[in-house]
Amino acid sequence: MRTPDRCAHVRRRRARPTGARTADDAPRVGHSWLLGEIRPLTIVLAVAATVVLVVAGVTHLAGVGWWPWAVVVGAGVSALLMVLTFTPWWLIGLGMDAALIVWALRAID
Repeated sequence: MRTPDRCAHVRRRRARPTGARTADDAPRVGHSWLLGEIRPLTIVLAVAATVVLVVAGVTHLAGVGWWPWAVVVGAGVSALLMVLTFTPWWLIGLGMDAALIVWALRAID
């Protein structure tokens, strides 16, 4: 025999509020508005941007003179990835990449 509170618990777990976001609403990062499905390319670009930006940060802290160029390349790769898989959510990231590029170019002697 079911207890009323157990049924209510099951109903509460199944209920989805009106206007709730689902996985279908999330940006598809492996899909390009320009090139179609490019998941392997997006993975390569994301790893490349990460590695180059980490190297840029380490070389900046170490005082190596070529760190601005590494920042420009890393932020450029990151911006390319966001443009290829564009969604309005990426606008903040594109702004951060632009700021990094400007900062690095201003640091070049």
